[in-house]
Amino acid sequence: MSTHLFHLIPDSFAVLVSKRGVYRQAKLYRRGDEVFAGHGGGFVRIVSGGGTSVPDIRWDGLESELTFVAGRLGRMLVGVETK
Repeated sequence: MSTHLFHLIPDSFAVLVSKRGVYRQAKLYRRGDEVFAGHGGGFVRIVSGGGTSVPDIRWDGLESELTFVAGRLGRMLVGVETK
């Protein structure tokens, strides 16, 4: 799997929350081992503690058959399948 491209993680979603309190379900993607959520025409990085790479957007939940772990710098990384 290429580490330079974004790849959809099947059946995996994030609940993203804007600073105005709007909740939106977004598909999850991986780039290498790092986890991202689709947002607008691009992607936001998922970081531990509910943060993202965009200060006005946080995540309120992640749903996946994969596990996610916090790596260095707090970036969420793909762990292993739970099946």
